[in-house]
Parts: sequence; C-alpha cells; structure tokens
Amino acid sequence: MLKRILFFFLFNAFCIMALAQTEDRGLGNPQSIYVSKGQLSGTIGGSYNTWNASADDDLTKGFNILGILTDANGDVSLLNLNANASWFFKDNCSVGVQVGYGNMLMDINSMSALGLTDLSNKHLRRETYSAFLTIRRYLPLFDSKILALFGEASVGGSMGYNKSYKETDRGKEGTFSSLYATSFKVMGGVSVFVTNRMAFEVRLPSFSIGVEWDEQIEKQEYESKLTSFSVIDGVNVLGIQLALVCYF
Repeated sequence: MLKRILFFFLFNAFCIMALAQTEDRGLGNPQSIYVSKGQLSGTIGGSYNTWNASADDDLTKGFNILGILTDANGDVSLLNLNANASWFFKDNCSVGVQVGYGNMLMDINSMSALGLTDLSNKHLRRETYSAFLTIRRYLPLFDSKILALFGEASVGGSMGYNKSYKETDRGKEGTFSSLYATSFKVMGGVSVFVTNRMAFEVRLPSFSIGVEWDEQIEKQEYESKLTSFSVIDGVNVLGIQLALVCYF
C-alpha cells in the first residue's frame, strides 16, 4: 500500500513539475535554490468530524458497530485547527512557529460493549492548545525549482483540560483533568510547487519523544496525577498529512 501511495504521488509530482517548468519563479539559480532567503511561508488548516448514532425516538436502541458496540445512541464531534508561519533565514532553510487548537465533544446516551459492559450516560469535553518552534531544510531533487524533499524538526508543548462526567439526580458527577505535554518531533516529506506562490506537501512523521502530565480531580475532592513518557521511532504511515503552503 505504501509503495502504491509513493508511486501515485511521484507520478503526479513529475506531471506537475513538467507543467510548472514553463514558468519562471524568479528565485535565482535553478540548480540549487528551491526557496530563496528572505521569503515567508504560511499554512492554515484544520478538520472537523461529527458522528451521530440514533434509532428514531427510542433511546434504548441504537446503532451496532461490528457486533462489538451495540445499541449506540449519541453524538461525537472533533475539531482541529492549526496555523504555521515560517521565515527563510537562508536559501532552502527556514524557522517558524506552529500553533494549534483541538476540541472534542462526546455525549453517549446509551451503548454497551459485547453486551457485557454498560457504557451509557458518558459525557466528555476536551480542549487543547499547542505551540511549536520549527526548523526546516529543503533538498531540491534533480536540481529542480519545482520538486524537493524536506526535513523538519520541532519542539514545543500543549496544555488543556479534559472533563468527563455522567448525569445523576444530584447533577453532573465525574472528573476534571488539567493536561500538559512537551515533545520533540522530526518529520520528512515531499514538496511540489503547483503555482509560483503555492506548493503541495506530503508530510510523514518519523520520530517523536514526549512527556505528558495529567492532574485529575474527582468529585471536586480526590486528586491524582499521571505522568507518561513516550518514544516513537519509525515512519508513521497512519500519520501522513497533506498540506498547501503559500509563499510570499
């Protein structure tokens, strides 16, 4: 599957490159410079997903998922926004800032797992903010001004909260967590200019190391803490990202 994805991308990249070669982007020596010193680049992106499972007005019945989760009735929504701005301090090399926002809402009215575990009356609210410093280096392929590989390293962190609860006769009862995390990440990818000022990128995470702290309060009385450490080494195919980058 990965070979097919790479072949498809490279084939289309060469087609785009053949068309773009008819344009002069005016970036100096085409044999070595992909993006010249002093330029700026920016990206704004995001995603929104929502799921709704129901069975008319009967809250005791719902959607079945592979026979594992049964009688699912509820709503889930995911929102992710991110923005990146970079400055090229030398030819093909840039430093930048990346910020992000995430929001998750989940309201499960009824659901069971394998008919044994009751997952009804579960509600979740999660919100996070993140900021990273980045440094990137481009390597033009075949002395091209259109097609290049790149490597990027970033360091930063995130903070937010996680609230889970259930509805009772006494009101909402559950836990509230303060979330903090810091990490160092490395990724590679391929960049293709589709116009003089816009490039299409495929980004592939390859390494990350991070620490996360979770400070939890249950029923506004009991406090607990969780610390986790992770190292991920190797290409993460499931983490492939697509982006359009504007240059100024």
